[in-house]
Amino acid sequence: MILRHRELVSAFEGRASADRLLFATNLPHWADRNTRSEFVQQFRKAEKNSSRWTPLTLLGYAASRFAKAVISPVRVVNADAVVEAVFAQYMVAVDDMRYGPFDDNNCFLNGASRSKGCAANYGATQISIWSMTRVLNVSAPPLTSPVTPSITYSVPDASGLTPAHLAGIIVGSIVMLLFFSMATTLLVRCEAMRNIRDNESAPKEPTDPVTLIFTDIESSTAL
Repeated sequence: MILRHRELVSAFEGRASADRLLFATNLPHWADRNTRSEFVQQFRKAEKNSSRWTPLTLLGYAASRFAKAVISPVRVVNADAVVEAVFAQYMVAVDDMRYGPFDDNNCFLNGASRSKGCAANYGATQISIWSMTRVLNVSAPPLTSPVTPSITYSVPDASGLTPAHLAGIIVGSIVMLLFFSMATTLLVRCEAMRNIRDNESAPKEPTDPVTLIFTDIESSTAL
């Protein structure tokens, strides 16, 4: 939504369909002049031109403030130092915005570093569901209250797929095979029925019995 904000506004402004375009965000509304968010208030002080109060500029401001909060205690800034600073802080607070937890405790065993993929990065918190209507009109409320989902990291088996994954793939394949078989049978029967209704298949002997069906439905013979 953020990167396509202008296009979406142009496409949905003044249309009822804006209620049906939904997305998740952890950002407060950038255009709320009565906001209680300290983060948005600081954003307004940094960017006084209201024409630039957009989700993209707010996201850029959030990223810069997050980076500043992370590297402030770092004496020498480099990639490794920044990563260490993120996990050392565990939770990163920027005014009323919260990020994390960032946890790499499971990456070390008896002081030795373990394999990659063991760190947990939960990122954004207080996520709510908005409609496009709220983007266009700040008075429209979010569809859900802000929540921080509980995410469980799962380390896949290095040997391959789990039995549950294999069972799901096998069952899914069988269902799809049955579906295509039924669809093929139905198409063949429809084609056969269509040919039966063709005038070329009508009885040619004048004395043979026939059935007449009268209808006022237009093009009913094509059904």
